[in-house]
Amino acid sequence: MPENNMPDNNENEQKKKDDDGLGEMNIAEEVYAITAGNATLDVEGVAAMSGGLAGGIAKILGRKNITKGVKIEETEEGITVDLNLIVKYKVKIPEVTLKVQENVKEALETVTGAEVQAVNVNVLGIEMPEMAEAAPEELEAEPETDETEEADRQNENDKEEKSADE
Repeated sequence: MPENNMPDNNENEQKKKDDDGLGEMNIAEEVYAITAGNATLDVEGVAAMSGGLAGGIAKILGRKNITKGVKIEETEEGITVDLNLIVKYKVKIPEVTLKVQENVKEALETVTGAEVQAVNVNVLGIEMPEMAEAAPEELEAEPETDETEEADRQNENDKEEKSADE
């Protein structure tokens, strides 16, 4: 560490000063992201984290990919958190997002001791009731198989024959 006791700027870790003479403490950025993601999913009304919009459709992620919907920015003043999430149908979005902000700030400050400057929440979608019943992997478009293509061709042929008969 430089003589002025300022931490080295490292994108992946925040270093805490050696104020007690015991040594440094380093916290990986992923620890902040996991803590923020878990605190977000603990809020009633949050359906899932979202990695962003892909082709106009939000990709809903489970707890395995909890950090995909979280962006952490570290500065000398503290950390800023950006969250992308999907809320449940019929919730009051302002109330849910406020609770997410409070929960994430409290969790990060309690677990890591970091100063949280801001928690920005981006609601990218609403989980509709029929979506809740489907598993996240079922929500992504499945590639068409030969059987599907054959069925589509058969349906087209049937329509053409019916039109010709009329």
